Amino acid sequence: MDLMQSGIFGIDSDPTACRIAAFSLYLAYLDQLSPRDIQALQAKGRVLPSLIADPAATGIKPQGGTLWCGDFFATDCSCPCDVDLVVGNPPWGSIAGEGTLAAIWLAQNGLSVPDGQIAAAFIWKAPRHISSNGRVCLVLPHGILFNHSDAAIDFQRSFIQTHSVERVLNLTDFQSFLFSKARHPALVIAYRAQKPAPEHCITYWAPKADWKALKVEIITISENDRSRFPQRAVVDDLHSPDAPQIWKRMSWATPRDRRLLDRLSDYPRLRDRVRQAREADFDKTWLIAEGFQPLGPNDDPKRAKVLSLPSDLFIPANSPHLDLFLLPEDCIRLDTPEVKVRARSNKRTEIFHSPHVIVAKGFGRIAFADFPVSFQHALRGITGPAADRDLLIFLTAYLQSAVAQYFQFHTSSNWGVSRNEVHVEELLRLPFPLPNGAEDSSGFRSSIVAKVVQIVELAAQQAANSVLGREEVKRQVHAHVEELMYDYFDVIPSEQILIRDTVEMLAGSFRPGTRRQVIPAIAPTTVDARRMYVERLCETLNGWSRHGAAQVRGASTVSEDMGLGLVTLEKAPAPGSLPGSPADLDLLVVLDKVRDAAMMRTNSFELTRGIKVFDGPRLYIVKPLEYRFWSGTAALNDADDIAGSILLQSEARLH
Repeated sequence: MDLMQSGIFGIDSDPTACRIAAFSLYLAYLDQLSPRDIQALQAKGRVLPSLIADPAATGIKPQGGTLWCGDFFATDCSCPCDVDLVVGNPPWGSIAGEGTLAAIWLAQNGLSVPDGQIAAAFIWKAPRHISSNGRVCLVLPHGILFNHSDAAIDFQRSFIQTHSVERVLNLTDFQSFLFSKARHPALVIAYRAQKPAPEHCITYWAPKADWKALKVEIITISENDRSRFPQRAVVDDLHSPDAPQIWKRMSWATPRDRRLLDRLSDYPRLRDRVRQAREADFDKTWLIAEGFQPLGPNDDPKRAKVLSLPSDLFIPANSPHLDLFLLPEDCIRLDTPEVKVRARSNKRTEIFHSPHVIVAKGFGRIAFADFPVSFQHALRGITGPAADRDLLIFLTAYLQSAVAQYFQFHTSSNWGVSRNEVHVEELLRLPFPLPNGAEDSSGFRSSIVAKVVQIVELAAQQAANSVLGREEVKRQVHAHVEELMYDYFDVIPSEQILIRDTVEMLAGSFRPGTRRQVIPAIAPTTVDARRMYVERLCETLNGWSRHGAAQVRGASTVSEDMGLGLVTLEKAPAPGSLPGSPADLDLLVVLDKVRDAAMMRTNSFELTRGIKVFDGPRLYIVKPLEYRFWSGTAALNDADDIAGSILLQSEARLH
């Protein structure tokens, strides 16, 4: 009773929310009592204290209530300033605009938030209410850490440098399960008011949705989805030209992925050659801009402008023909090449001139056009001089390639998090080494560009002449071009596995919902997948000891009832596969008990640990049956992990 009246405080501008909170506290209190104690309280009558303080309500006195009905940013806010823990789910949205109490409080304290985001204002104010050892834990929109506007990055830098962030829980993959009505995915951030020490580290959890979240309301966080890194690494990331990157890269990318992404990032970027409409750097000979925005019924006609388009050809954003190349017959003919656009529309018509590449915001529809064609603002165009026609054709094929999709999935702020959308800055961030550059003294890349151009031109001719079905033509082109892109970017076979797994598995698995029946990453593994995993794992380990007499061989055993698989590896003189044994299932039961004992559980979370047991010449690995744990990428990273464990054991023996 004393705890309710003097130790738990709350505030909400909605009186109903305050009443629900009070009712929940009453229930929690009564749940601790025996039936006899509850009957005794009933006999006394009216023993539950009044917890609500609502100055606006008649008959509810502000004095004495611990649940305050009011604005958190009001000057008369009665929240204490020395509590041990602040927990909250602040409102989301750009509602901290000029004149609001939140905006006034921010101005008085010399603080700012991006885009009037009210949740960011709560981040600033909540630490004012904790003690020197207190902690804040808030449920927030993912954009707090993922947005990349200048204002958003300034906010992130200031927050990270002045507060000790202890843990970030990335729940973006669970939006359909936990926050189905929310417009944006969620994060949970736990932090303290103190400035971080130089050695301070952040714990980052980015669990991936599985059916357990829906069936038993448990979020499983595998060791693959847990990481820890210095807070100064976040600061360094926020001062890089690609900021912010670290939260996205640590969400889906494995250690091998991150090394590949770092290597690709060392190449020159597309932004080195392409300028945006607001840029005045004319050394960049290519221009990117969005299409026009037609005058709408709610726009001021007095501010409208008339654009003279270079032709009457127009391509809709949803056209199925926006795939590698565009033909004139794929387009719609406008009644007139003049269109009336709203005041804020792009008015630079050179973007509609050829040669140009047309890219949808979702990065799913991309086509080269060798003729003038206009489009609306859901599409973007990249145009350049006629002398760069071949390079623009190559760019089109590259943007459609698995290499570009891989890079975008792991680095863009929305794709793999919320919407399938790539912002202009993120598109221009793509690696794009030019042929005939310093790294192409042999002309190798120039020859690849020429081959790609020849393939695309031939495909366009075949599609125009209807010799083959258009889809079949494109399929053959994509297969051929893909290999050329791997050569262009020096992607070795093991890296190609990472790229294919991302494009074919991860890109179709993020933010699953109940309506999606097939989710590749969490689909049950198959016999073939497990066989390929074991082969890849053994091949990688044996590749590091080619001159050794013994070779690693392996086998897998699964228990569908337990939802687990057991991989057995053995180093032996004889090559070949390792035969399975019925005893392996008994061993899996024992190892599952070890795994279960090592698991950390709370009411809603399970922190699982991978189990690897060395027993003489054998190694046993326990793995969940979801496909992502048996992919080629998993095999490569597991091989690295096994090699690291062996090296640590060797060092331990030496000491």
